[in-house]
Amino acid sequence: MPSRGAVASVAAVAVLAVGAGGWWAATRGEPSAQATATPVATTASAPDPSVSPSPSPEPEPVLAWGPTVAQWEEALVDARELSLRQAAGQVIVAAVSSPDPAATQSLVDDLGLGGIIVMGDAVTDAEGVSALTAAAQRGGGERDWGTLVGVDQEGGTVARLRGVVPDLPSFMAAGAARDGAAVTGAYAQAGVDLHQLGFTADFAPVADVTIGLPDPTIRTRSAGEDAERVAGAVTSAVQGYLQGGVTPVIKHFPGHGSVTADSHDTLPRQHASLDELAARDLLPFASAIEAGVPAVMVGHIAVDAWGPGAATVEPAAYAYLRDELGFEGVIFTDAMNMAAVQGGGEPGQASVAALAAGADVVLLPPSPAAARDAIVGAVESGELSRDRLD
Repeated sequence: MPSRGAVASVAAVAVLAVGAGGWWAATRGEPSAQATATPVATTASAPDPSVSPSPSPEPEPVLAWGPTVAQWEEALVDARELSLRQAAGQVIVAAVSSPDPAATQSLVDDLGLGGIIVMGDAVTDAEGVSALTAAAQRGGGERDWGTLVGVDQEGGTVARLRGVVPDLPSFMAAGAARDGAAVTGAYAQAGVDLHQLGFTADFAPVADVTIGLPDPTIRTRSAGEDAERVAGAVTSAVQGYLQGGVTPVIKHFPGHGSVTADSHDTLPRQHASLDELAARDLLPFASAIEAGVPAVMVGHIAVDAWGPGAATVEPAAYAYLRDELGFEGVIFTDAMNMAAVQGGGEPGQASVAALAAGADVVLLPPSPAAARDAIVGAVESGELSRDRLD
């Protein structure tokens, strides 16, 4: 039996590994717990009225996105036992941009990182990618949980593994499909392809509803302009990824497809009311959450109703996701090296602000070391609570 840490980790990074049934067993190369029982022939007899029937055991409470409540509580114990520096490293997913496995192993080991994301410059061929993902796991050392190994593999224009795994069309093709089962099947195979290379998470599918040509960033990365159709495509793709053994991270909450600026370059502003957003941009996220999606990425989009900053650093954005939409899973930031959140502040300060606001995992800080040190300093100063970090 794996130790309790093997099915969960701190700040929800490795707790993510138990989402959707036998995922953790699948990623470790072990058989799923959902084994098929062999029927045993028995001879029926009348019950003895003098014997009270044994009550059926109560099913163990399960969180909507996968793990049991007991696993979550055990993970929290693991988190609290980490040193502050270890806990700070565990909430960071850093970029790997070199094809050198030794560099990847050192990056994870030196900073105690919770995860990595493999960027296009690191990709060579299938053998090289597999060496990187294996190195990331070795970098985790002797801890009882694995390293989150992610990639941006949407299909279409965003495909870091082009030439290594079979190409998928842009997600708009999924929105045009009338057969949800076919979409699920396609993304289940995509999940299998990623899993075989050692990936545990894909930062996809895109749940944004596009407005077409005025949208400079998403366009065909979206399943379309109809919110209901986008919602159906997202839910079908999520089911596929989970069946294939990879955790999907839907993005970019609260929706990047209806703003006319690119958050890579500047901070987009969303002036629509929350009621308007609920009927359009937020609908695919709400639908996927209801279906049990395990992870959501928050985008760098300023929503008037939530405050002047990017949603990634506004507590009201996380409150809406948790309280209004009922999301219990893992919340990632969008890449923290983007211009929308990189102002003139101290290195790592944006990462601290995101965690304090409600994020669980900081993705792609410009300097993982600076982010780790800033998080440590924020806890020591009282700016960020250790409870929030755990």
